[in-house]
Amino acid sequence: MNQLTRITVGSSFLLMLAVFYYFDTGGWIIPALTAVFVHELGHLAALIAADCPITRLDATWAGLSLTYESGRITPVCEAAAVAAGPIANLAAAGLLAATRYNKWAWTNLLLGCFNLLPVREMDGGRLLGIISQSLMSRRAAGAVCAAVDHTVICMLLTGSIFYITGENRGSTIPYIAAWLFFCRFIEKISKPRYNK
Repeated sequence: MNQLTRITVGSSFLLMLAVFYYFDTGGWIIPALTAVFVHELGHLAALIAADCPITRLDATWAGLSLTYESGRITPVCEAAAVAAGPIANLAAAGLLAATRYNKWAWTNLLLGCFNLLPVREMDGGRLLGIISQSLMSRRAAGAVCAAVDHTVICMLLTGSIFYITGENRGSTIPYIAAWLFFCRFIEKISKPRYNK
């Protein structure tokens, strides 16, 4: 039985929307919000199909996230639920491109691909964790995930340096690297420094 017991919309989410709206001169906010909605609907549909209890929906500066009882779902169903968000975006991108809604197609394509990055904050990182834990010990899986995570972050930072020093100014790589860096920074400063 699926029972969503708590929905929170943080002030940081509203601030992020306001900043995005202020700097959005190209009319990207509605396609971007629609892509986020499609993404979360993909996760939601897969979790409902797996009969996994969904307990929370949180809207923060990092976007939307669903919390569910992962102990009550098989690893295969959990991997399918995690992959369902990016798959929904990629399917929507294909449909929208076929109907020539290019801006809407691009936002879905970018969000789907962005979420498939194998770093811990993204669906790709969660997928890597689920798959690696089913193939090896938890400790080895953690080491593999950490190595892949660090490698991808280094590649994004290197790409950002080439972007800043080069002539191509149309890349999204620096924005992705900055967002992931900011996620790590917030996570680090929000952890308690000692146990009482």
